Amino acid sequence: MAPISSKLFAAVCLAAALFAPVATALAAPPSTVRLQVNGQALPFPVPQGYVDAASLSPDLQRMGEAMTGPSNRLLAFWVDPAEVRAMSAGQAEGLKRYYMLQVHRRREGMALSAADFQAVRNAVIGDQASFMQQLRQQMPKVADSVSQQVQRATGDSKVQLKVGELQPLGVVFDEPQTFAYLMRTVFDVGDGRPMPMLLGTVMVRHQDRLVALGAYAVDDGPRAEAWVRQSTKAWASALASVR
Repeated sequence: MAPISSKLFAAVCLAAALFAPVATALAAPPSTVRLQVNGQALPFPVPQGYVDAASLSPDLQRMGEAMTGPSNRLLAFWVDPAEVRAMSAGQAEGLKRYYMLQVHRRREGMALSAADFQAVRNAVIGDQASFMQQLRQQMPKVADSVSQQVQRATGDSKVQLKVGELQPLGVVFDEPQTFAYLMRTVFDVGDGRPMPMLLGTVMVRHQDRLVALGAYAVDDGPRAEAWVRQSTKAWASALASVR
């Protein structure tokens, strides 16, 4: 496939990094895949129409691994095959919508009680103003780290990432073992063309392990926000059916 541009690589990496610290529907019953978490093969729903990047392209898988921060481990990077074909044919600069499923390396071997998960929920969405302030304080350091990572991966030493204001868009799913929230921001990779992005995160207590799914979309119109909202809610609901 065609090489991935440094702009795309940078924007996608920064989108993923936002979630490291912390209208596609799913079929019923959802297609599932078993992924290794702390030595256990846990079932996860696969977004309808999406496939694991590793099955399509080593370059895409490399991008997914690179955009996963050192504190996290990538479980699955789900992409739309149609978007990948368009990229390969030179008809699109990059992915517009995709999913990433990750687990925190340090927490992967730690059992998470219901009380522990409630504490996570309270910290993230119970006091969202404080949580957003923490993210804002972390962003310059995160952006610098991702910039260096992208420079090494693409050979483009001019890439310098910046993230705009983080705008919370509310909680879209909230149940005892799962919650999901949305944000909007703008990424600037230094080429004079800021890229607005929508970021949806699902935090899950899955068989006593903390797992996070990110749904990402270039904010190119109302349909993009609708897709992120629907996708995060659908995946959270589908996970409950495969537990």
